Amino acid sequence: MITATRPGQTWQDAFAAGQAAYRAAGFDGEWREHVQGGPIGYLSREFDVVPGTAGAAETIAAGTAFAWNPTVRGAKSEDTFIAGGNGAVAITNTADWPVVADGRPAILPLS
Repeated sequence: MITATRPGQTWQDAFAAGQAAYRAAGFDGEWREHVQGGPIGYLSREFDVVPGTAGAAETIAAGTAFAWNPTVRGAKSEDTFIAGGNGAVAITNTADWPVVADGRPAILPLS
């Protein structure tokens, strides 16, 4: 979802990429169990992106802040980014937290 959230795409495009990722990981439909996130500003989410949500068809502009929080039973990811022309730029950071190859925070297994 983070990679798909880029200028020129719509919020629905990014959400559809998330749905596809859930399916590919063997968690088809799991996105229905928790709010997935969306653009942020003065509110924690300006609107939650789900199929048919008002605003989901809007085109993502460069410089837009967003936070996705994909969740499966027992695991959750939540980070805040800015949509940039060369990809998402993380604006939240936890010191010494491991990252994956493209700079996104890694998932910390607790068990």
